[in-house]
Amino acid sequence: VNGAYYNAASYTAAYGGTAAAVTLVRGPVRGSGRSFSLWLDAPEPALTKSGYELRFTFVGEEEERIYNVTLSKWVAGAETVLASRTNVTFAEGSSLAIVDEGGTVSAWTNTGSGFTQLLSASDATFNSGSVGLSARDRETSLTTFKAGQLAPAAPTLTRTNPASPSESSSPFIIG
Repeated sequence: VNGAYYNAASYTAAYGGTAAAVTLVRGPVRGSGRSFSLWLDAPEPALTKSGYELRFTFVGEEEERIYNVTLSKWVAGAETVLASRTNVTFAEGSSLAIVDEGGTVSAWTNTGSGFTQLLSASDATFNSGSVGLSARDRETSLTTFKAGQLAPAAPTLTRTNPASPSESSSPFIIG
C-alpha cells in the first residue's frame, strides 16, 4: 500500500468523533525510514498531503519489532509533530488506531488485550475528511482496515422536574 485512501465516505469528528484502525500482518524489515501510517481527516487526499497521520517508523533489528511512533498533522504538505514516542515494541498481529474527538487527536494500540492509548494531543485543525493508509516499504502488510464515526457520550441525568420522588406520570428528565 502506498498512499491508498478510502473515498467512498467522509467522516466528521462531530457527535462523538471519528476513528480509523488497521491490523499489522507483517511490518517493515531492515533499512532506515521504513514505515507505515494511518491517516484521518484528510480533506482532499488526491490533491494535497493534509490531515492527521499516525506513523510507525521501524528502528529495530529484523528480529525485533521496535518503532518510533509519531502523531502529526499535515497542512498543505507541511508536517507538524503533535506527539511522539521512541522505541515502542509493536508486534505483528497487533492493531493500531487514530482517533479525532473534535479537539483531541490520539493514537491507540491493541497488542491482544484491548486498545490502550499511546499518544494524545490537543488540535482542532481538521474535523472531517477521508481516511487512508500509506507505507514506505513494499513488504509491509496491513489488514482489517476499519473507519467510522464514534458514538457520542451517553447523556448524564442531572435532575428531574418535578423533583424525585414525585407522583407525576410525565416528568421532564434533564441532562
